[in-house]
Amino acid sequence: MVKNEELMKIYDLGSVHSIITGAAPLGLETAEQLGKLQQSWSILQAYGLTETTAVATATSPHDIFFGSPGSLLPSIEARLVLADGDDIEEYDTPGKLLLRGPTIVLGYLNNDAANKATFQNGWLRTGDEAVLRKSAKGEDHVFIVDRIKELIEVKPVIAVINDDVEEVPKAYVVKAMNAPVDDHIFIRDIKKHVSDHKARYKWLRGGVEVIDVIPKTASGKILRRHLRDRDRGAKHVVAPPFYIPSTCWAFIVLKPPRIHEWGSLSTMSGARGVSLAIRRGGSSRIRTGSFRPNFCDARSMRFSTSASLLGAQEISVTATPPKSQSKYTTDAYPNLKRNPNFSELTSTHVQHFKTLLKSPSAVIDGFTTDATDDIEPFNCDWMRKYRGHAKLVLKPQNTKQMSDVLKYCNENKLAVVPQGGNTGLVGGGVPVFDEVIINTARMNNIRSFDENSGVLVVDAGVILEVADKYLAERNHIFPLDLGAKGSCHIGGNVATNAGGLRLLRYGSLHGNVLGIEAVLPDGTIIDDLSTLRKNNTGYDLKQLFIGGEGTIGIITGVSIICPQRPKAVNVAFFGIESYKQALAAFLEAKGHLSEILSAFELMDGRSQDMVHGVTGLKKPLDGSYPFYCLVETSGSNGEHDNEKLEGFLEHVMGESIVADGVLAQDETQAQALWRWREGITEALSHLGGTYKYDVSIPLAELYQLVDDTRDRLTSAGLVGDDENYPVREVLGYGHMGDSNLHLNIAVRQYNKQVEELIEPWVYEWIAKRNGSISAEHGLGIAKKEFIGYSKSETMIKLMAQLKKLYDPNGIMNPYKYV
Repeated sequence: MVKNEELMKIYDLGSVHSIITGAAPLGLETAEQLGKLQQSWSILQAYGLTETTAVATATSPHDIFFGSPGSLLPSIEARLVLADGDDIEEYDTPGKLLLRGPTIVLGYLNNDAANKATFQNGWLRTGDEAVLRKSAKGEDHVFIVDRIKELIEVKPVIAVINDDVEEVPKAYVVKAMNAPVDDHIFIRDIKKHVSDHKARYKWLRGGVEVIDVIPKTASGKILRRHLRDRDRGAKHVVAPPFYIPSTCWAFIVLKPPRIHEWGSLSTMSGARGVSLAIRRGGSSRIRTGSFRPNFCDARSMRFSTSASLLGAQEISVTATPPKSQSKYTTDAYPNLKRNPNFSELTSTHVQHFKTLLKSPSAVIDGFTTDATDDIEPFNCDWMRKYRGHAKLVLKPQNTKQMSDVLKYCNENKLAVVPQGGNTGLVGGGVPVFDEVIINTARMNNIRSFDENSGVLVVDAGVILEVADKYLAERNHIFPLDLGAKGSCHIGGNVATNAGGLRLLRYGSLHGNVLGIEAVLPDGTIIDDLSTLRKNNTGYDLKQLFIGGEGTIGIITGVSIICPQRPKAVNVAFFGIESYKQALAAFLEAKGHLSEILSAFELMDGRSQDMVHGVTGLKKPLDGSYPFYCLVETSGSNGEHDNEKLEGFLEHVMGESIVADGVLAQDETQAQALWRWREGITEALSHLGGTYKYDVSIPLAELYQLVDDTRDRLTSAGLVGDDENYPVREVLGYGHMGDSNLHLNIAVRQYNKQVEELIEPWVYEWIAKRNGSISAEHGLGIAKKEFIGYSKSETMIKLMAQLKKLYDPNGIMNPYKYV
């Protein structure tokens, strides 16, 4: 592009404002040449690997440091280590670069040797050597200085010009030992594979040439110049590359159009977000984690994802409705006032924290520096419903640092908000005003695991999916499973008493957590990390922290009992004509399957139609039904369990309880069926905003709330298919095994008229039936004022007394819970 000015004249680049490059550091000379084409362009760089699934570092327009691919993105952690494994804390000291974060794959499919060489306790060995340097603006930048690990043999593709003076891709290939002897067959197969799986402009119309070795630099980078010279010798005229192979990429960021309202997307140029649908190795089950863009402004876009991928085979990227900047929580709750007893943050406070935590990555300082973009993902919840004004994020690395931080905050009356993976749904993990955010991401060590007892001891910041994979390697399973498992932290799971998909089989965290290590507001460390199931020696104080949402202290460590991984898992999926029959099917399942029943999920027909409409997947059953149920069994004898499940299905169909059903014949089919349950949340994200209610209701009336809510909104004229109606759909799904319903009101945008109709009406409806306004999501700020619908005045007063006892200054997660 830089060398061919005539080519650039035929394109209108008026909409281009940034150019982002990767694969190798961009030199100052090349950057200056790019800048001459248009002085207003921002020339940015980024760094990532196949294993990171997205870039791990990127430069921002306000802090460009040529030669560096930028600073770490939010949610990504990095370590530089010496050959002996010691961490490097100094600047300009080269070391091996290790990365960790929710976007990084958990391993390679069926390749234990590669996994052992590349991954260690959740850290990815990148194979690159790097140094850390400060930019002129004082920000930390990563510099890749060498390649330690030899790259996997690749097939370079360059652009050549054919007889019609058109740029076309050409591939150079080194044959593997098991490749066909006949080059003609070999080349034909490669061309066919590319044409079958890639867009037409990527087809290898320039040909395929088999060579003995790929020319590379000493650091492992491919010498494409040599390949172009080789092609020139074959009487081709070499043109500037237009085709960007997977090992060398660049993309242009277009200015998004001004967005006035939510609507459908016809092109990616206007997209302010993307979502990932992942086909996992050997299955077609979708794990829909949070792929959350940080919508800072129209000038820059950063992305972080809560989804970690294990052996991902297919990734499809689809546009989601553009989202405007979420408003502040203080605007949404105008009656909330900042507590005047809390101190204002000062530069002295910030400097104290920097000295205390030492590592530059442990403090995100938006008070003395401009770090708005970096802090925004911590200020805003993933649903973009709650947004705070915090100017400081602290990331202690161990319990001692956490103690020192909280002690200082308490002494100086600085309010704090504990935060894990920020996957909550009620605003409990983000600030309301200017509270200091204390994030547990750097507290991520797996401390121990006893294979005899099944007791796991972890730091609070260990990601749930990382822990579960660690246990899987040891034939055990974590007793909690969530859609956000690729992002959520175990400490946050415990602090919110998360429920999830395995509660029917393994029970709640109140029973599975054996011990807790926590820090009180005054810095006192509570060490109650018992690893024994029986300990009847006084008050069970850990229970106050389970579901306490960080209001009396911050959890730093957890010991939890983990059962052995089941050897056989079977899944059935069936359609039902009424909720009454769904309830009958559940009762029959408990009778027929009892000891092996691990899940009984209810989905209404609207939710399944929505998943079908978004994904285009063929439904498991031929007909359409008002309700669907998914039943899972987990046991030690697959043949025995399958026989029991078949018997159950035959019985309920014979009794006309179930209209139609299917039984998965293998793991792939089982995971494909789960996709219809777990894909609901992802599908909802394509519709706009969602009012989510996580409630417990007696089983007999579990779904009645959905019908009554839909009737109420429809009668008010708010539900419809076109843009004149704020509500798109009202649907429900949930866990019948624990009477937990997820009521979802999908809206085109959050609407005050809708809110006034559903709150507090929904809570009043639940209270009349002695239900709970929060089954597993917690209270946060969303449900604090409605707690009286589930707790008596006496109980609320007792909760307030406990809060006052543990946190007399009230600095812990204020304005929420109680």
